[in-house]
Amino acid sequence: MIIRRIKETSNFTEIEKQIAQYILLNPEHVVQNSAKELAALMYTSSPSIVRFCKKIGTTGYPDFRMQFIEAYTQTKTADKDQITMHSSLTDVLRLLPQRYTQITKNSADRIEKLNFHHIINQFRNATTIDFYATGINYGIAQAACVRYSNLGHHAQVQLGINKHYINSLADNPKNRILSFLLSHSGTNEAIIETARFLKSRNIPIVYIGLPNSELHRLSDYFILWGFDEYDDAFDNLAYPISLMFILDCIYLQLASYHKSIIVGRKLNEF
Repeated sequence: MIIRRIKETSNFTEIEKQIAQYILLNPEHVVQNSAKELAALMYTSSPSIVRFCKKIGTTGYPDFRMQFIEAYTQTKTADKDQITMHSSLTDVLRLLPQRYTQITKNSADRIEKLNFHHIINQFRNATTIDFYATGINYGIAQAACVRYSNLGHHAQVQLGINKHYINSLADNPKNRILSFLLSHSGTNEAIIETARFLKSRNIPIVYIGLPNSELHRLSDYFILWGFDEYDDAFDNLAYPISLMFILDCIYLQLASYHKSIIVGRKLNEF
């Protein structure tokens, strides 16, 4: 979603950050004005506006403006249909499927396909797959590992670091280890300590969580989620749904690969 890409300013220059902030505070100015008029309002140049538009993945200002107006209109409409603590059961049954769709679309939009394919290849070739997670992430990862194990992958969830266990795996050259670190905020100290030790033993790390954290910097591969805004009553449900979606994507890619092997074996029997 274009509004989300405007908010994620980690790769922006200072001028681009100022443009992003202005647009988010004054969305109607994009709706009403050309690039030249918008630049004048911001006391910047039209080329700066165009460069900003291209930076977030549009072809130029007309394309950016069209996508922005569509997203802005959807947001205004959604504001009228918020799930609150006072929503009736009828309202919840009507709106909750829409929120699920929104979350999974945002998650799908964030998955970088090349990076994801690298993760799948690492997963397929690993002899040991460890997930490190706490809290609700632990339960979600545990359910996913049962599915992965049904496909023949040795996957398990660890609550914390076990240096003796990691060293015993790393010291055996036959072992191919892959570690997943799950942290919504990227600031879980126990997971960070685990990441540092895994890094010291040259074990590949996949991080799933927010960007621009130490876990993000320590990882070899990553699947990021962002600062999406949902109904206040729904915020606590948003990131578990996103995590389940990501882990299910991994499962379905692995299952697809195993299906092709099974089909190939059956064909060779004829």
